[in-house]
Amino acid sequence: HLQTLSARFYQIATEPIRGNFNEKIQLKGKEKDFPSFEQRAFAYYATHHDTRLLAAETGMGKTGAAYLALENTDCEKILIIAPASGKVTWQIEEEKLFKKSGNIYSINGSDDIQKAIESDKKYTIISQELLGLADHDPHLAEKLENMIVNMGIDSAVIDEIDNFSNAKSISAQHTEKLLELIRNNYEKKTGK
Repeated sequence: HLQTLSARFYQIATEPIRGNFNEKIQLKGKEKDFPSFEQRAFAYYATHHDTRLLAAETGMGKTGAAYLALENTDCEKILIIAPASGKVTWQIEEEKLFKKSGNIYSINGSDDIQKAIESDKKYTIISQELLGLADHDPHLAEKLENMIVNMGIDSAVIDEIDNFSNAKSISAQHTEKLLELIRNNYEKKTGK
């Protein structure tokens, strides 16, 4: 088993990585290599074994690992659903990790949805709280669904998924509807 484990570690460490990433980043005030082995491992398993769950303490590089995995898939448009307080983290990390940043559009309200469609950015981020507003605004829910279809969003990241632990909540139901549309886009694009 040790030889198998060693071979797997070697495979992870040498797997070619796509994406225009910086090789060094600042993390907790220190310059670090990017990606770390742990981030490489997550990207490897996400792309080779359909693993999509990432859990670790704050500041351990989960956002970077998610970007790394997403850049190494066949997905072209990605929706990030994060708590309002976490949206800025995704933007900061994008600026830090990529050699050329500016490929993320942050939707702050209903009026931003059409702008997001027109922006043609690879990453679109919305807050979980915005989904909560769709509980009282059916037009917002419809706009978000149309955005998914019109942009051809074919992947999603849910940051702090435990915020959706009540599957019967209206926000969780809206999220499930969006994910269903995203799955449909991915199936149309890939046949998978």
